[in-house]
Amino acid sequence: MYSTFATVTTMIAMPIIGGLYKKIHTKVMILLGAAIGAGALITFSSAYTLPVFYLGGILGGLAMSMFGGIPISILLSNWFNEKRGLVTGIAFTGSAIVSSVFSPTVSRIIVESGWRTAYLILAAALLIIVVPATLFLIRVKPSDMGLQPYGSESTAEKGSATQPIGFTRKEALKMPAFWMFGAALFLMGMFTFGTQQHLVAYWTQCGQPAEEAAKIYSAMMVVSMISKIGMGSVFDRFRARNACMLCGSIAVLAQVTLILCTKNNAVFVPAVFFGITTALQVLATSYLTGKFFGSADYGTLYGLANTLLFLGVSVGVTFSALVYDLTSGYTAVWTIYAVAAAVMTLLLVGADQLSIRAFREKLHTERER
Repeated sequence: MYSTFATVTTMIAMPIIGGLYKKIHTKVMILLGAAIGAGALITFSSAYTLPVFYLGGILGGLAMSMFGGIPISILLSNWFNEKRGLVTGIAFTGSAIVSSVFSPTVSRIIVESGWRTAYLILAAALLIIVVPATLFLIRVKPSDMGLQPYGSESTAEKGSATQPIGFTRKEALKMPAFWMFGAALFLMGMFTFGTQQHLVAYWTQCGQPAEEAAKIYSAMMVVSMISKIGMGSVFDRFRARNACMLCGSIAVLAQVTLILCTKNNAVFVPAVFFGITTALQVLATSYLTGKFFGSADYGTLYGLANTLLFLGVSVGVTFSALVYDLTSGYTAVWTIYAVAAAVMTLLLVGADQLSIRAFREKLHTERER
């Protein structure tokens, strides 16, 4: 339940926080988010009743919306005109690396000192890492160091304007492209998390020992970590439409092979496909939001995109469990999600085409494809 409180808070807060990043300095927002995040961990540590845990979940969801994906994406948008897909993949790989390093450490602390102490240590670690990095390492814009964004020379040669080009939130909400994009994100969150949260149970049901199922899942997450970088390069190299079609096809294959490949080493086939699929949700919200709607109001639109993604996440996990209970298996779930992945692909391709037209007709410029 406290995790649900966190997710719902993030969904509600992200569009608001995205708008605040336009009015309040990025470093101030990151530091405030870190302070709230540390407060959430301290709240967990001191909790003796369930409502206090729920309060910690609310604070944690608010903190993640303030110093999670939004500032990362804004910084990358400021610093990179080219190779944005690649650097987005690299940046979001960091969370997986840190999680893999911290998990055994935190487990050891819990065993030796208890979970309350572990929460306090995490709160201290959060502040020790984020505060100095924000104050002394982060530079919000290249101009803060007398530099230009990476690739600015190329865009200048193509005749692009130096000022941000794109649509405001008010304009985007009136565009069919935005709602097609939003529907695709909803489906993406639904089938990605609706699948991911049930994979270990599914592989165990297929006859894999629990330890082996956990190893397959770990291998899938390694593929996911590597794929964030690889798929980022794909989005940089190919047109958005082609990259979306490739990723969507892999997502469909992931669901189909979950049904077909259930024995022996064949189970690693869907694990690889699905590991690649999980990278799409990072690139879709961060990279495609800027690609489809420009950088004029990027933070606000990125927040809205994540809200729609998280809405799908909140539906997907429960939907999978409901269909499983009704059918006593996962075959129907994976079939529905294969169709959802195909529909998502069509929606992304349609949003891309409508976005290109909107740039041409409303902004009187050619959007980079």
